[in-house]
Amino acid sequence: ELCDSLSKALAPYELTTHPKRISKTWLLGLLEKKSSIEKNLKKLPQLSLMLNEIAESVAEFQIRRVKAAIDTLKANNLPFAEWRVLRKAGLSRDRLQGETARFIEQEVLANGDASSLVHCRSIDCTSKSAAQ
Repeated sequence: ELCDSLSKALAPYELTTHPKRISKTWLLGLLEKKSSIEKNLKKLPQLSLMLNEIAESVAEFQIRRVKAAIDTLKANNLPFAEWRVLRKAGLSRDRLQGETARFIEQEVLANGDASSLVHCRSIDCTSKSAAQ
């Protein structure tokens, strides 16, 4: 029943373009009696599983924003460098997750200006991605 309620509450949202991070807290906020459900979440395994499947990590959210930024830059025929991708995605180098930095590095190396990889060089993303 709660899973159905959550599905209905999610219907008006386009999750792939949703501007905010899709966290468990945000998802629970869509349901009535949020606090009661939160307290008893261990007793609701189906809902808990559904929340885990839908909710995204910080890195997943950052990568989703980076992908949208890259698509926008490509659509506008703008060359993309690391700084431009970060700026368009609204991300800061200071808060960038390692997984996101590696994703940006791969995209910029494949399609953009490799000399712009300032952040990845400072956290040594190249050696991490080469090892994978």
